Amino acid sequence: MTSAEMLSFWETGSRLSPLDRSVLAAQLGGVPASQAADLPLGERNRAVARLYSEHFGRELKGFTQCTGCGEKLEFDFDLRQVTDAPALEARALVNVGRWKFRLPTSRALALALNSGEEASAGQRLLEQCLAECDDAVLGWSEEEMAVIEEKLAEADALAEILIDFKCPECGAGFEDALDLGSFLWSEIEASARQLFDDIHLLASAYGWTEDEVLRLSAARREAYVRRVLG
Repeated sequence: MTSAEMLSFWETGSRLSPLDRSVLAAQLGGVPASQAADLPLGERNRAVARLYSEHFGRELKGFTQCTGCGEKLEFDFDLRQVTDAPALEARALVNVGRWKFRLPTSRALALALNSGEEASAGQRLLEQCLAECDDAVLGWSEEEMAVIEEKLAEADALAEILIDFKCPECGAGFEDALDLGSFLWSEIEASARQLFDDIHLLASAYGWTEDEVLRLSAARREAYVRRVLG
């Protein structure tokens, strides 16, 4: 992304849901706009990880809280675990008993979450992903849903990225999900704030327009900012 593209991403993304931001990020990560919402979630996550790596580095640093005692735990995550993982076949079907399912996508997840039906979100998502069934009976028991969800998770291991933790304070072991879209958005927001500060400073000092400031390379813009600040 150029500086102008980053501000455009921030401006558009600020009006979107987190799910739609991840779809937009996948487009910026090289996925055609017509395909981004229909990628398996793992492939979408790969595109988001690629975008993050290109602009903010492949080492992602964050923290979580122990589920046992609430202790704050820091972690490092190498995004190559996502970007370099084997690619998925977007049209692959997962066979579970008499059913065949498509891999969950952002579009399927959005439709499930936004549906007004009384069924659980998990059941609505499976209904969106159902491709074939040997009979007309829909609906699954809790045990069947657990098996189906396990098979879908095995087929797309990057759909939900889980990190294992062991708390040094209380010894509790637990997993926590890594939301790549949230990490990317935090960096985009911080970068946008810095860009706005630079634009305001240089426009005030030199009378330049926003476009003129954004056309400067990052190194040249930083050099001018240092001179204005003395």
